[in-house]
This record gives sequence, structure tokens and C-alpha cells, in this order.
Amino acid sequence: MKIVDFLLKLVRGPKVSVEEVEEATKAAQEKRRRLFRQMRVLARRRRRLLERAKKARKQGDNMEIDFVWEELKGLRTEAALLRKDARVAMLEELTLKRVGRTMKRLQKVGDEGRIKDVIHRLIESGIIAKIGQEQMSEDAYAEQLDAVLSYATETVAEDTEEDEEKAKFVEELDAIIDAEERGDKEEAKKRVKRLEEAVEKGLGEEEE
Repeated sequence: MKIVDFLLKLVRGPKVSVEEVEEATKAAQEKRRRLFRQMRVLARRRRRLLERAKKARKQGDNMEIDFVWEELKGLRTEAALLRKDARVAMLEELTLKRVGRTMKRLQKVGDEGRIKDVIHRLIESGIIAKIGQEQMSEDAYAEQLDAVLSYATETVAEDTEEDEEKAKFVEELDAIIDAEERGDKEEAKKRVKRLEEAVEKGLGEEEE
């Protein structure tokens, strides 16, 4: 089920369920992980094919080179489709996580009545349609998504500072895990360092 259809199903029901959103988030997460696993398999196949091509070139085996070249072209098309699907799954997971977190905040302050309004606003904003637009970066999408969902807490009592700090901590953990699962070691390392510095700064402030 597409994410827009899922959200419409939620708001048309008698009551919006956080549990349903969490289940959908887990499904999107598993789909993303499966797609990234498939991408890693393709990367290994590509490396093996390149080794075969190198060996064939050394031996002057042009027939083998032609065969490997055709295989690589097919692999390139397959990888492009997988990357697109993985990106969509990643942004769908991000969207569901943010929606679930917003719902919990509204429930916490006893303002569940606004949940459907928030989801309607999200659907009507058109932001979800941008999930399939490859020219939009993940960071830009997340920024626009947060801007839309911030409406939910404009008139709601602010969470405690500790809750906000924990939410940012968990969000950064998710980003680190995502980077590791994508195989982006540099991004993961950068985020780990940033998280360590943030935690150290927070602890230092508490000791003063």
C-alpha cells in the first residue's frame, strides 16, 4: 500500500492508531533493509565481473570481455532501479517515523483530536508526492516534512527539555544506523563523532 493511501485509510477510520503507524514503519524499515541488502549483493557481483574483465583483458579474450560488458550493463540498470526503490522506502520510513512521533506528542498532552488534522495537512501539502523526485535530497525532504509537521505542536505545550534531548539523540542514532546499512562509512563515522560531541556537551552542562 502506498504511503498516501495508508494515511488516508488512517484518517477515514473511527480512530487513528499509533500502533498501526508503528507497524507500517517497521514494514517500511524491513523493506529498506531488504533493498539495501540486494544492493550490496549487486555490488559484490559487479566487483566479481570487473575482476573477470580484467583477467580477460590480460589474456586477450575479447569474447569474454564482450560478455562481461553486457552483464555489467544489465547490472547497471538493475542497480539504478534498486537505488530508486531503496530511496523511496527510506523516505517513506522517515515520514512514518515522524508522523508516529508527532502523534505520540499530541497524545501525551491530551490533544488526540488534532491528529487527523495534522495527517490531512501532511497529505494536502504535497510533500509526500516528492518522495519519488530524485532531484530532491533526503535532507531537503526531511526539512520540508518537519516544517509541515511542526504545525502539530504550534499550540501544544512544549515537551520538557529532557524529552527534546532524548528525541534528538534517538533521531541521530537512526541516522547512524541508516548510514551504516547503506554502506556509507564516512557518513556514519561523521555522525557518530557529532553525536559523541553532543552527548559530551550535554553531560558537561549538567555537571556545572
